[in-house]
Amino acid sequence: LICRRCGTKYPNDRYPDDGPGYKVDRKTCYFIGRANAHHIGVLTGVTHDMALAYALTGKIEYAYKSAVILTRIGEVYPGFARHDTSDGDGFDGGKVCPNTQAESGWLKVIVATYELIRDAHDPAGNAVIDGDRKNVIENGLLRPAAELLMKVRYGMHSIQAAQNAAVAAVGVCLSEPEYVHYAIDGPFGFRNMLANGVLDDGLWHEGAMGLHNYTTGSLLQLAHYTAGYSDPAGVAWSSRPDRYEKLSLEGSPKLQRMIRVANRSAFPDGNVPALNDSRRQKGLDESNAVGASHRLADQWGARMEWTPFRRMMHTPDYARLFRRAQTFGQLDAAPPASVAYDMSGLGLAVLRSDLAPTCNLIALDHSLQLAEHTHPDLLQMLVMVEGVSVARDYGHMGGPRHTDHSRWAAHTVAHNTVVVDRSDQSRNALARLVNLSVAGTLLRTVEIDGGGAYPQCSTYRRAVLMVGRDYALDVFRVSGGIRHEYVFHADGDMTVHGLRRIRRLKKAVSKEPGFRELVDFQKGHTSGNVEVIWRGAKGEADSARGLRLIMLGNGTTTVRFGPGYHSDENRPVNMILAQRRPWRSRFVSVLEPLSGLPKLKAARLLKSRWTATADKPTCVVEIDGDNWTDRIEYAPSSKKKPGHWSVTRLQQGRVRFLYCSNGAEAAG
Repeated sequence: LICRRCGTKYPNDRYPDDGPGYKVDRKTCYFIGRANAHHIGVLTGVTHDMALAYALTGKIEYAYKSAVILTRIGEVYPGFARHDTSDGDGFDGGKVCPNTQAESGWLKVIVATYELIRDAHDPAGNAVIDGDRKNVIENGLLRPAAELLMKVRYGMHSIQAAQNAAVAAVGVCLSEPEYVHYAIDGPFGFRNMLANGVLDDGLWHEGAMGLHNYTTGSLLQLAHYTAGYSDPAGVAWSSRPDRYEKLSLEGSPKLQRMIRVANRSAFPDGNVPALNDSRRQKGLDESNAVGASHRLADQWGARMEWTPFRRMMHTPDYARLFRRAQTFGQLDAAPPASVAYDMSGLGLAVLRSDLAPTCNLIALDHSLQLAEHTHPDLLQMLVMVEGVSVARDYGHMGGPRHTDHSRWAAHTVAHNTVVVDRSDQSRNALARLVNLSVAGTLLRTVEIDGGGAYPQCSTYRRAVLMVGRDYALDVFRVSGGIRHEYVFHADGDMTVHGLRRIRRLKKAVSKEPGFRELVDFQKGHTSGNVEVIWRGAKGEADSARGLRLIMLGNGTTTVRFGPGYHSDENRPVNMILAQRRPWRSRFVSVLEPLSGLPKLKAARLLKSRWTATADKPTCVVEIDGDNWTDRIEYAPSSKKKPGHWSVTRLQQGRVRFLYCSNGAEAAG
């Protein structure tokens, strides 16, 4: 190893390492281990490519080359020291890879390589894998690697699913029932994970669609590897006497439900929202379900060179090399055919203007915050305009192993919600869906109580009214704490109007985590309306589409605005932070989807109270459109009575429609 900064070579006389690593300050630096990992990674890619070349062309020289490399890996693997990602000797350390998650992916590639060449014979009838090579590969590589994974138990965790799949692959390859039974019926095996780790709607319990799809792919892999497997005659698993006969796990009802939930959770553009530790991704269909099941390299694939042969691993053709049947069940499940519905597993309440793919959409987050991979993002808002996401969750994975943006994206300020006292929401917060309703053809409402988000807050509640494709009214009420900041970011270029005394900040917005990353911001003040417009969510060619936010004046407001940290496309996310200091804050905003010039002429907050009575709502808003005026009254729900909305549209002096929260709608 050579240091990129100073050019020092490691190991050396000062930092010796002959294999087990150099120990210093309770840490072990694995110089040899890291070098071995690099070389084994390159060799694994080469040996697998050679095996694929043999399977496709029948040329025996490819099989011989693959066998030589695979045998050499088997000779050196037992002598490797375990090491983890942080150069320690933690319980999850691998021998080749820095953790057992990556080791599982690597081992599945090794198994696939061995299966492709172990029956190969040259024209003279000589076996490519002779007795000596077979002993080295099976007893020096496959068995020790599987047993290493069996010692590391993550429990009901996505990494455990990946380990199980690798152990099952080795078990089937070697006809070793101890491994196969462990992976299926062990303490955290396939059946236990489906029984106790899958929520009622089919979502994996860790709280992120990225983790759900990763786990689903690992379970599909295991089901595929074991399809048709039977225990050898006279052999049984030591922990239970049950025998396996012609296994078929792919049709397991909960596994099928896990496949379908990804499609039911997709937005109109086909993407599943990148909530929590996820990235924006498609739902599962026949094509990428096969890819999930047979992308055997998993985490390790990114570390090796992707030759044309290795790209086959993403296709159904790769699966056919192993001659195993596969079924993925019903994959065409679609989102609910409703303009207002709750995706309880993801924790999203969704309002749609209509059922067309090019609809406008607003979703509020009320997800459970107890899972390991969730973010403190209760009551955040996601917005689509004409089927394109313009305000979204940027997801990603947090933690020291990932990028600076990943860590920022896990803070509350990275989400479209209200931040109290510049701190993150409580990690054990619970939200309650209070109301989700539809009235007539135009109006949809949702209200969510997130009272547990901040312990210092007695009220933390958001309500949204959507009026067809015209606009939506957002009412966010916060009581408690001393500083409330309404956060909103969206894709595209941003313009801000209505502020006075604007100046550029010389430093970051604040020193608190999540805020100190926000630099190059400007600051202004107002007691009136603030208008913010984002355009071009998909680039210059999409400059007409956008989102207009009008925050209605309600006391002195300080607005900071500028480029957020980064999105998952590594582009700045333009955002605003509207701050109000009173103990009780009411942020009332109008959201107008844009497909050209704005159509709303004006918006006014006529009344704003904290407590509502039967004849006095908390807020009254008037919105002027093209030849019409809407008057909206809103009173939030309480412990004693449900919330109340009323909308009256006046057009040319006549009442066009009247809507009340009981669902009644009358034409004028």
